[in-house]
Amino acid sequence: MRVYYYWNDQLPARPAADPDARKFLAGLLHPADRFSYLLDPDHPLTAYSSFAYYGLEYAFTQLKEAGDRWVGTVTLAVPGGSAAAQGLKRGDLFTAVNGQELTASSAEALHQVLKEGKGVTLNTVRLEDGQLKEAASIMLPPTHFTEQPVYLAKVFGEGTQKTGYLFYNYFDGRFDQQLLDSLYKLKQAGISSLILDLRYNPGGDVSSAALIGAVVAPVQASALFVTYKANRNGGTINSSFQDALNDAPYPYTFEELASYRLSLNKLIILTSAGTASAAELLVNNLSPYMEVVQIGGKTMGKDMASFAISDQGATPKVNYTLFPLVFKLYNALGKGDYSAGLTPGIVADEFARLPLRALGDEKDVLIEAALDNAGGRIAGKMLPGRSVSASSEARSRFFPPIIKKR
Repeated sequence: MRVYYYWNDQLPARPAADPDARKFLAGLLHPADRFSYLLDPDHPLTAYSSFAYYGLEYAFTQLKEAGDRWVGTVTLAVPGGSAAAQGLKRGDLFTAVNGQELTASSAEALHQVLKEGKGVTLNTVRLEDGQLKEAASIMLPPTHFTEQPVYLAKVFGEGTQKTGYLFYNYFDGRFDQQLLDSLYKLKQAGISSLILDLRYNPGGDVSSAALIGAVVAPVQASALFVTYKANRNGGTINSSFQDALNDAPYPYTFEELASYRLSLNKLIILTSAGTASAAELLVNNLSPYMEVVQIGGKTMGKDMASFAISDQGATPKVNYTLFPLVFKLYNALGKGDYSAGLTPGIVADEFARLPLRALGDEKDVLIEAALDNAGGRIAGKMLPGRSVSASSEARSRFFPPIIKKR
Protein backbone atom coordinates (compact mmCIF):
# COMPACT_ATOMS: atom_id res chain seq x y z
CA MET A 1 0.00 0.00 0.00
CA ARG A 2 2.85 2.41 0.74
CA VAL A 3 4.24 1.75 -2.74
CA TYR A 4 1.17 1.41 -4.98
CA TYR A 5 -1.85 2.93 -3.23
CA TYR A 6 -3.00 6.15 -4.89
CA TRP A 7 -3.22 7.91 -1.51
CA ASN A 8 -0.03 6.31 -0.18
CA ASP A 9 1.16 9.58 1.35
CA GLN A 10 -1.97 9.69 3.54
CA LEU A 11 -1.81 6.21 5.06
CA PRO A 12 -1.83 6.13 8.86
CA ALA A 13 1.68 6.03 10.32
CA ARG A 14 0.80 3.37 12.90
CA PRO A 15 -2.40 1.61 11.88
CA ALA A 16 -4.25 -0.33 14.54
CA ALA A 17 -3.67 -4.07 14.32
CA ASP A 18 -6.62 -6.31 13.57
CA PRO A 19 -6.65 -10.09 13.05
CA ASP A 20 -9.34 -9.63 10.39
CA ALA A 21 -7.48 -8.64 7.21
CA ARG A 22 -10.51 -6.93 5.68
CA LYS A 23 -11.07 -4.80 8.77
CA PHE A 24 -7.37 -3.94 8.87
CA LEU A 25 -7.55 -2.81 5.24
CA ALA A 26 -10.66 -0.74 5.97
CA GLY A 27 -8.66 1.12 8.61
CA LEU A 28 -6.06 2.09 6.02
CA LEU A 29 -8.31 3.44 3.28
CA HIS A 30 -8.67 7.08 2.32
CA PRO A 31 -12.15 8.55 2.98
CA ALA A 32 -12.69 8.95 -0.78
CA ASP A 33 -11.93 5.27 -1.45
CA ARG A 34 -15.13 3.26 -1.94
CA PHE A 35 -13.65 0.46 -3.99
CA SER A 36 -10.35 -1.06 -2.77
CA TYR A 37 -10.89 -4.59 -1.52
CA LEU A 38 -9.18 -7.79 -0.43
CA LEU A 39 -9.87 -11.43 -1.24
CA ASP A 40 -9.19 -13.90 1.56
CA PRO A 41 -9.68 -17.51 0.39
CA ASP A 42 -9.40 -18.74 3.97
CA HIS A 43 -12.34 -16.54 5.00
CA PRO A 44 -14.63 -16.12 1.98
CA LEU A 45 -17.47 -13.64 2.09
CA THR A 46 -20.68 -15.03 3.56
CA ALA A 47 -22.83 -12.47 1.73
CA TYR A 48 -22.17 -11.33 -1.80
CA SER A 49 -25.08 -10.50 -4.10
CA SER A 50 -28.35 -11.75 -5.52
CA PHE A 51 -26.67 -11.63 -8.93
CA ALA A 52 -23.92 -14.04 -7.89
CA TYR A 53 -26.25 -16.60 -6.33
CA TYR A 54 -29.44 -16.33 -8.35
CA GLY A 55 -28.64 -14.35 -11.51
CA LEU A 56 -31.12 -11.79 -10.22
CA GLU A 57 -31.03 -8.01 -10.14
CA TYR A 58 -33.90 -6.03 -8.71
CA ALA A 59 -34.99 -2.75 -7.16
CA PHE A 60 -37.45 -2.01 -4.39
CA THR A 61 -39.99 0.44 -5.72
CA GLN A 62 -43.05 2.29 -4.46
CA LEU A 63 -45.88 1.46 -6.82
CA LYS A 64 -48.16 4.49 -7.09
CA GLU A 65 -50.57 2.51 -9.25
CA ALA A 66 -51.27 0.26 -6.24
CA GLY A 67 -51.64 2.79 -3.45
CA ASP A 68 -47.91 3.36 -2.93
CA ARG A 69 -47.30 -0.27 -1.98
CA TRP A 70 -43.66 -1.33 -1.96
CA VAL A 71 -42.74 -4.06 -4.44
CA GLY A 72 -39.60 -5.71 -5.65
CA THR A 73 -39.17 -5.20 -9.38
CA VAL A 74 -37.02 -7.67 -11.31
CA THR A 75 -34.68 -5.60 -13.46
CA LEU A 76 -32.64 -8.50 -14.80
CA ALA A 77 -32.89 -12.29 -14.82
CA VAL A 78 -29.63 -13.55 -16.25
CA PRO A 79 -29.89 -16.34 -18.84
CA GLY A 80 -28.61 -19.52 -17.19
CA GLY A 81 -29.13 -18.21 -13.67
CA SER A 82 -31.51 -19.58 -11.07
CA ALA A 83 -34.05 -16.75 -11.43
CA ALA A 84 -34.43 -17.25 -15.19
CA ALA A 85 -34.55 -21.03 -14.77
CA GLN A 86 -37.48 -20.64 -12.36
CA GLY A 87 -39.35 -18.46 -14.85
CA LEU A 88 -38.65 -14.98 -13.48
CA LYS A 89 -38.21 -12.26 -16.08
CA ARG A 90 -37.55 -8.55 -16.22
CA GLY A 91 -40.59 -6.59 -15.05
CA ASP A 92 -41.93 -9.25 -12.69
CA LEU A 93 -43.04 -8.00 -9.27
CA PHE A 94 -42.75 -9.55 -5.80
CA THR A 95 -44.01 -8.37 -2.41
CA ALA A 96 -42.34 -10.73 0.06
CA VAL A 97 -39.06 -12.59 0.56
CA ASN A 98 -39.14 -15.81 2.60
CA GLY A 99 -42.60 -14.81 3.78
CA GLN A 100 -41.52 -11.38 5.07
CA GLU A 101 -43.52 -8.56 3.51
CA LEU A 102 -41.61 -5.79 1.78
CA THR A 103 -42.07 -2.38 3.40
CA ALA A 104 -39.96 0.73 3.73
CA SER A 105 -38.75 -0.50 7.11
CA SER A 106 -38.03 -4.10 6.06
CA ALA A 107 -36.24 -3.27 2.80
CA GLU A 108 -32.70 -3.28 4.19
CA ALA A 109 -33.16 -6.60 5.97
CA LEU A 110 -34.55 -8.17 2.78
CA HIS A 111 -31.61 -6.86 0.78
CA GLN A 112 -29.40 -8.76 3.22
CA VAL A 113 -31.41 -11.96 2.86
CA LEU A 114 -31.14 -11.79 -0.93
CA LYS A 115 -27.35 -11.50 -0.85
CA GLU A 116 -26.71 -14.40 1.54
CA GLY A 117 -27.12 -17.15 -1.05
CA LYS A 118 -29.02 -19.57 1.19
CA GLY A 119 -31.96 -19.92 -1.18
CA VAL A 120 -34.99 -17.63 -1.15
CA THR A 121 -38.68 -17.77 -1.87
CA LEU A 122 -40.30 -14.79 -3.60
CA ASN A 123 -44.03 -14.12 -3.51
CA THR A 124 -44.73 -12.76 -6.98
CA VAL A 125 -47.75 -10.62 -7.86
CA ARG A 126 -49.33 -9.04 -10.93
CA LEU A 127 -50.88 -5.61 -11.21
CA GLU A 128 -54.52 -5.60 -12.33
CA ASP A 129 -56.73 -2.48 -12.26
CA GLY A 130 -54.70 -0.85 -9.51
CA GLN A 131 -54.66 -4.00 -7.38
CA LEU A 132 -51.80 -6.40 -6.67
CA LYS A 133 -52.99 -9.95 -7.21
CA GLU A 134 -51.07 -12.98 -5.98
CA ALA A 135 -49.35 -14.83 -8.81
CA ALA A 136 -46.96 -17.51 -7.61
CA SER A 137 -44.50 -18.45 -4.90
CA ILE A 138 -41.13 -19.03 -6.56
CA MET A 139 -38.23 -20.71 -4.79
CA LEU A 140 -34.74 -19.77 -6.00
CA PRO A 141 -31.90 -22.16 -5.14
CA PRO A 142 -28.37 -20.79 -5.35
CA THR A 143 -26.70 -22.04 -8.53
CA HIS A 144 -23.44 -21.56 -10.39
CA PHE A 145 -23.65 -20.04 -13.86
CA THR A 146 -21.42 -18.28 -16.36
CA GLU A 147 -22.75 -15.00 -17.67
CA GLN A 148 -22.55 -14.48 -21.41
CA PRO A 149 -22.11 -10.69 -21.49
CA VAL A 150 -23.93 -10.07 -24.79
CA TYR A 151 -27.59 -10.67 -24.06
CA LEU A 152 -29.23 -9.20 -27.13
CA ALA A 153 -28.41 -7.57 -30.46
CA LYS A 154 -31.18 -6.23 -32.68
CA VAL A 155 -31.97 -3.56 -35.26
CA PHE A 156 -34.60 -0.81 -35.14
CA GLY A 157 -35.85 1.02 -38.23
CA GLU A 158 -35.32 0.46 -41.91
CA GLY A 159 -33.66 1.93 -44.98
CA THR A 160 -30.89 4.41 -44.17
CA GLN A 161 -32.21 5.10 -40.66
CA LYS A 162 -31.37 1.81 -39.02
CA THR A 163 -30.28 1.90 -35.39
CA GLY A 164 -28.51 -1.04 -33.80
CA TYR A 165 -29.06 -2.10 -30.21
CA LEU A 166 -26.69 -4.14 -28.06
CA PHE A 167 -27.25 -5.10 -24.42
CA TYR A 168 -23.80 -5.77 -22.99
CA ASN A 169 -23.57 -6.52 -19.28
CA TYR A 170 -19.92 -7.18 -18.42
CA PHE A 171 -16.55 -6.38 -19.99
CA ASP A 172 -15.17 -9.91 -20.09
CA GLY A 173 -12.30 -10.59 -22.48
CA ARG A 174 -13.07 -14.30 -22.59
CA PHE A 175 -16.14 -13.48 -24.69
CA ASP A 176 -14.66 -10.83 -26.98
CA GLN A 177 -15.32 -12.90 -30.10
CA GLN A 178 -19.00 -13.17 -29.18
CA LEU A 179 -19.02 -9.38 -28.81
CA LEU A 180 -17.37 -8.92 -32.21
CA ASP A 181 -19.77 -11.33 -33.89
CA SER A 182 -22.75 -9.38 -32.54
CA LEU A 183 -21.33 -6.06 -33.71
CA TYR A 184 -20.60 -7.58 -37.12
CA LYS A 185 -24.24 -8.67 -37.50
CA LEU A 186 -25.32 -5.10 -36.79
CA LYS A 187 -22.82 -3.83 -39.35
CA GLN A 188 -24.19 -6.25 -41.95
CA ALA A 189 -27.67 -4.92 -41.24
CA GLY A 190 -26.50 -1.44 -42.29
CA ILE A 191 -26.94 0.50 -39.04
CA SER A 192 -25.99 4.20 -38.92
CA SER A 193 -26.39 4.62 -35.13
CA LEU A 194 -25.80 2.28 -32.22
CA ILE A 195 -27.50 2.08 -28.84
CA LEU A 196 -25.10 0.40 -26.41
CA ASP A 197 -27.04 -0.60 -23.30
CA LEU A 198 -24.71 -0.52 -20.28
CA ARG A 199 -27.34 0.37 -17.69
CA TYR A 200 -26.37 -2.48 -15.34
CA ASN A 201 -22.81 -3.06 -16.57
CA PRO A 202 -20.39 -3.09 -13.60
CA GLY A 203 -17.20 -2.85 -15.68
CA GLY A 204 -14.44 -5.42 -16.03
CA ASP A 205 -11.61 -5.66 -18.53
CA VAL A 206 -10.28 -2.39 -19.94
CA SER A 207 -9.15 -4.39 -22.98
CA SER A 208 -12.78 -5.17 -23.86
CA ALA A 209 -13.68 -1.50 -23.55
CA ALA A 210 -10.85 -0.71 -25.97
CA LEU A 211 -12.14 -3.43 -28.32
CA ILE A 212 -15.56 -1.79 -28.50
CA GLY A 213 -13.91 1.58 -29.04
CA ALA A 214 -11.71 0.22 -31.82
CA VAL A 215 -14.78 -1.11 -33.65
CA VAL A 216 -17.22 1.79 -33.21
CA ALA A 217 -14.96 4.88 -33.21
CA PRO A 218 -12.98 6.39 -36.12
CA VAL A 219 -9.60 5.91 -34.44
CA GLN A 220 -6.18 4.58 -35.31
CA ALA A 221 -4.34 1.92 -33.33
CA SER A 222 -1.94 4.53 -31.95
CA ALA A 223 -4.67 6.92 -30.75
CA LEU A 224 -4.64 7.55 -27.00
CA PHE A 225 -7.33 5.52 -25.26
CA VAL A 226 -6.63 6.10 -21.58
CA THR A 227 -4.16 7.90 -19.36
CA TYR A 228 -3.40 6.31 -15.99
CA LYS A 229 -2.19 8.70 -13.31
CA ALA A 230 -0.69 7.07 -10.23
CA ASN A 231 1.11 8.40 -7.15
CA ARG A 232 4.66 9.69 -7.39
CA ASN A 233 6.00 6.11 -7.46
CA GLY A 234 3.91 5.13 -10.46
CA GLY A 235 3.79 8.37 -12.42
CA THR A 236 1.71 8.61 -15.60
CA ILE A 237 1.10 5.91 -18.21
CA ASN A 238 -0.43 6.65 -21.60
CA SER A 239 -2.13 3.68 -23.21
CA SER A 240 -3.18 3.62 -26.87
CA PHE A 241 -6.09 1.59 -28.18
CA GLN A 242 -3.64 -1.09 -29.34
CA ASP A 243 -1.82 -1.07 -25.99
CA ALA A 244 -5.11 -1.76 -24.23
CA LEU A 245 -6.07 -4.46 -26.74
CA ASN A 246 -2.78 -6.21 -26.07
CA ASP A 247 -3.85 -6.87 -22.47
CA ALA A 248 -6.80 -9.04 -23.57
CA PRO A 249 -6.83 -12.82 -23.00
CA TYR A 250 -6.93 -13.17 -26.81
CA PRO A 251 -5.46 -9.94 -28.25
CA TYR A 252 -6.60 -8.46 -31.55
CA THR A 253 -4.75 -6.08 -33.83
CA PHE A 254 -6.44 -3.28 -35.73
CA GLU A 255 -5.74 -5.19 -38.93
CA GLU A 256 -7.71 -8.15 -37.59
CA LEU A 257 -10.56 -5.84 -36.61
CA ALA A 258 -10.82 -4.12 -39.99
CA SER A 259 -13.79 -6.17 -41.21
CA TYR A 260 -15.73 -5.55 -37.98
CA ARG A 261 -15.37 -1.79 -37.83
CA LEU A 262 -18.53 0.30 -38.05
CA SER A 263 -19.19 3.69 -39.58
CA LEU A 264 -21.57 5.42 -37.20
CA ASN A 265 -23.19 8.81 -37.12
CA LYS A 266 -23.75 8.51 -33.40
CA LEU A 267 -23.12 6.26 -30.42
CA ILE A 268 -25.81 6.29 -27.74
CA ILE A 269 -24.92 4.74 -24.38
CA LEU A 270 -27.60 3.90 -21.82
CA THR A 271 -26.52 4.23 -18.19
CA SER A 272 -27.78 4.09 -14.61
CA ALA A 273 -26.36 4.11 -11.08
CA GLY A 274 -25.34 0.50 -11.81
CA THR A 275 -23.03 1.56 -14.66
CA ALA A 276 -19.50 1.48 -13.29
CA SER A 277 -15.79 1.20 -13.85
CA ALA A 278 -14.81 0.14 -17.41
CA ALA A 279 -18.35 0.98 -18.58
CA GLU A 280 -17.91 4.56 -17.39
CA LEU A 281 -14.43 4.61 -18.90
CA LEU A 282 -15.91 3.80 -22.31
CA VAL A 283 -18.42 6.66 -22.06
CA ASN A 284 -15.74 9.16 -21.06
CA ASN A 285 -12.90 7.97 -23.27
CA LEU A 286 -14.71 7.67 -26.59
CA SER A 287 -16.12 11.20 -26.37
CA PRO A 288 -12.95 12.84 -27.77
CA TYR A 289 -13.31 10.81 -30.97
CA MET A 290 -17.02 10.69 -31.81
CA GLU A 291 -20.44 11.89 -30.79
CA VAL A 292 -21.38 9.97 -27.65
CA VAL A 293 -24.87 10.59 -26.27
CA GLN A 294 -25.41 9.37 -22.71
CA ILE A 295 -29.03 8.64 -21.79
CA GLY A 296 -30.47 7.38 -18.50
CA GLY A 297 -29.18 7.96 -14.99
CA LYS A 298 -25.95 9.21 -13.44
CA THR A 299 -23.30 6.49 -13.27
CA MET A 300 -21.68 5.06 -10.15
CA GLY A 301 -18.52 7.18 -10.23
CA LYS A 302 -15.75 4.57 -10.43
CA ASP A 303 -13.03 6.69 -12.04
CA MET A 304 -10.04 4.66 -10.86
CA ALA A 305 -8.29 1.40 -11.64
CA SER A 306 -6.42 -1.24 -9.68
CA PHE A 307 -4.32 -4.32 -10.19
CA ALA A 308 -4.01 -7.51 -8.17
CA ILE A 309 -1.22 -7.77 -5.59
CA SER A 310 -0.45 -11.13 -3.98
CA ASP A 311 2.48 -13.05 -2.55
CA GLN A 312 4.11 -14.69 -5.57
CA GLY A 313 6.84 -16.48 -3.60
CA ALA A 314 7.45 -20.22 -3.81
CA THR A 315 6.00 -20.57 -0.31
CA PRO A 316 3.55 -17.67 0.11
CA LYS A 317 3.32 -16.28 3.62
CA VAL A 318 -0.21 -14.99 3.05
CA ASN A 319 -3.06 -16.09 0.80
CA TYR A 320 -4.63 -12.66 0.40
CA THR A 321 -5.04 -10.92 -2.94
CA LEU A 322 -5.22 -7.16 -2.60
CA PHE A 323 -6.90 -4.85 -5.11
CA PRO A 324 -5.99 -1.31 -4.05
CA LEU A 325 -6.93 1.75 -6.09
CA VAL A 326 -3.79 2.72 -7.95
CA PHE A 327 -4.65 4.91 -10.94
CA LYS A 328 -6.96 7.79 -11.78
CA LEU A 329 -8.34 7.49 -15.33
CA TYR A 330 -8.41 10.24 -17.95
CA ASN A 331 -9.35 10.47 -21.63
CA ALA A 332 -7.35 11.89 -24.55
CA LEU A 333 -8.46 15.42 -23.65
CA GLY A 334 -7.39 15.02 -20.04
CA LYS A 335 -10.96 14.74 -18.78
CA GLY A 336 -11.59 12.51 -15.77
CA ASP A 337 -12.31 13.00 -12.06
CA TYR A 338 -15.91 11.78 -12.24
CA SER A 339 -16.07 10.18 -8.78
CA ALA A 340 -19.56 11.70 -8.41
CA GLY A 341 -20.64 9.87 -11.57
CA LEU A 342 -21.12 10.84 -15.21
CA THR A 343 -24.33 12.81 -15.72
CA PRO A 344 -26.32 11.97 -18.87
CA GLY A 345 -27.07 14.60 -21.46
CA ILE A 346 -30.60 13.17 -21.47
CA VAL A 347 -31.83 12.11 -18.04
CA ALA A 348 -34.43 9.35 -18.09
CA ASP A 349 -35.66 7.06 -15.33
CA GLU A 350 -36.55 3.55 -16.43
CA PHE A 351 -38.88 3.28 -13.43
CA ALA A 352 -41.03 6.13 -14.75
CA ARG A 353 -43.29 3.45 -16.24
CA LEU A 354 -43.96 0.09 -14.64
CA PRO A 355 -43.92 -2.78 -15.24
CA LEU A 356 -40.50 -2.65 -16.86
CA ARG A 357 -40.41 -3.65 -20.50
CA ALA A 358 -38.22 -6.47 -21.79
CA LEU A 359 -34.69 -5.67 -22.85
CA GLY A 360 -34.72 -4.33 -26.39
CA ASP A 361 -38.39 -3.30 -26.25
CA GLU A 362 -38.83 0.01 -28.06
CA LYS A 363 -41.29 1.09 -25.33
CA ASP A 364 -38.65 0.76 -22.62
CA VAL A 365 -38.18 4.29 -21.25
CA LEU A 366 -34.45 4.50 -21.98
CA ILE A 367 -34.68 2.87 -25.42
CA GLU A 368 -37.58 5.11 -26.37
CA ALA A 369 -35.51 8.19 -25.50
CA ALA A 370 -32.55 6.75 -27.42
CA LEU A 371 -34.59 6.09 -30.55
CA ASP A 372 -35.98 9.62 -30.40
CA ASN A 373 -32.43 10.93 -30.20
CA ALA A 374 -31.18 8.68 -32.99
CA GLY A 375 -33.91 10.19 -35.16
CA GLY A 376 -32.80 13.69 -34.22
CA ARG A 377 -36.11 14.69 -32.69
CA ILE A 378 -34.88 15.74 -29.24
CA ALA A 379 -31.77 17.44 -27.91
CA GLY A 380 -32.48 17.07 -24.21
CA LYS A 381 -35.33 15.71 -22.17
CA MET A 382 -36.16 14.88 -18.55
CA LEU A 383 -38.48 11.96 -17.97
CA PRO A 384 -39.99 11.89 -14.46
CA GLY A 385 -39.16 9.11 -12.05
CA ARG A 386 -40.59 7.49 -8.95
CA SER A 387 -39.40 6.49 -5.48
CA VAL A 388 -36.83 3.70 -5.68
CA SER A 389 -34.94 2.37 -2.67
CA ALA A 390 -31.29 1.40 -2.67
CA SER A 391 -31.25 -1.48 -5.08
CA SER A 392 -29.76 -4.90 -4.63
CA GLU A 393 -26.13 -5.48 -3.72
CA ALA A 394 -25.97 -6.93 -7.23
CA ARG A 395 -25.56 -3.30 -8.22
CA SER A 396 -22.10 -3.38 -6.67
CA ARG A 397 -20.99 -6.69 -8.16
CA PHE A 398 -18.47 -4.64 -10.14
CA PHE A 399 -14.74 -5.08 -10.02
CA PRO A 400 -12.33 -2.22 -10.56
CA PRO A 401 -10.94 -1.87 -14.09
CA ILE A 402 -8.20 -4.46 -14.12
CA ILE A 403 -4.95 -3.65 -15.81
CA LYS A 404 -1.83 -5.74 -16.06
CA LYS A 405 1.46 -4.43 -14.74
CA ARG A 406 3.84 -4.17 -17.66
